[in-house]
Amino acid sequence: MLLLEYVHYKRTNSHITRTLFGRNIHPWVWNCYKVIGVFGFGMACSQLTTDIAKYTVGRLRPHFFAVCVPDVDCSKEEFRYRYIENFKCKGTDTQRLKDMR
Repeated sequence: MLLLEYVHYKRTNSHITRTLFGRNIHPWVWNCYKVIGVFGFGMACSQLTTDIAKYTVGRLRPHFFAVCVPDVDCSKEEFRYRYIENFKCKGTDTQRLKDMR
C-alpha cells in the first residue's frame, strides 16, 4: 500500500500540504493515512460482522466432541434423537473451548 501510494504521489500533481495542529503534513503521508484508515475501518467492520454472526448462530465446530468431551452418554435411550442443551465440558483447553462454537 505504501509503495503504491508513493508511486501515485509521484505521478500526480496534487502536492497539497495539509496542516494538523499547526504542523505541515507531507501529502504522501496524508494520502497513506487516508488509504490505511479506510482499509482499517473496512477490516474492523468485516471482523465485527463476522464475530456477531458466529456468536449469534453458535453452530458447533467439527472438533466439538474432541475438545469439549461432554458429560452426556449419547448411547443411552433417553438422550437418543434429542437435542441436548444442558451439558458440562470436561475439556481443559480454554482457548480451544472458546473456538469450538
